[in-house]
Amino acid sequence: MELPLPPYDFEFENGSGEAKNGILYVYRIGSFDDMMRELTYLVYGKDECYFCHRKFVNQKEVNDDSCFLKSQVTIDHLIPQEFGGPTLPNNMRASCSICNSGKGNYYEDEYAQLKLFGPEDDKARRRFEEQIKVKQGQRKRGEIPIFPEGWCTKENPRKYISIFSLSDHRGNSYQKQKGFFEQYHRLAKIVIVSSNGYVLKGFSTIALALENNISEVDTITLGNVICIDREEKTDK
Repeated sequence: MELPLPPYDFEFENGSGEAKNGILYVYRIGSFDDMMRELTYLVYGKDECYFCHRKFVNQKEVNDDSCFLKSQVTIDHLIPQEFGGPTLPNNMRASCSICNSGKGNYYEDEYAQLKLFGPEDDKARRRFEEQIKVKQGQRKRGEIPIFPEGWCTKENPRKYISIFSLSDHRGNSYQKQKGFFEQYHRLAKIVIVSSNGYVLKGFSTIALALENNISEVDTITLGNVICIDREEKTDK
């Protein structure tokens, strides 16, 4: 997978990374999520809600309910995080809080269909919601595809074992994924790695896979991302 990047070079203000000639260089893995949110705004903008198209404006420009304050902009995951949707610009858009809350754990096309139901369509709406609940259960159990074709590959988690200590990744994220694994017998989150093999997201997933002798994990490899730790960057 390629990350969408702006058509110009730029640096993140906190020094966590920079884009040069179509390549994103990551210097602080711990800042990766924040970088991806900022990158989403740079690529896709945050002037209007992706779903309802109402504008985000300054306080003095607010005159009716057709717009929102710029401070109210949120990020929505098109593939919900509950099903493993990654925090990548490929999967995120600017959203108002109303649409973000209303969409919940629906996929983008499901939410679009949901909004077509009017007050007079209450029974049809409830039938649709029940159908989606069934599909959501299938996603959690891994019975139907979660990601678009070509997004990820299956990788052996043991190829990453030398880069971190398992004991460092047994916090809240690990415990939540462990509970999901015990209930659905599959890993909840995807692993995200740079083109040069650094794990950017998914340490808890790898730890859980290794502890349960799972030989393959869903992995997104970002072909236009290179990770360079700070010490290596300083040496250069």
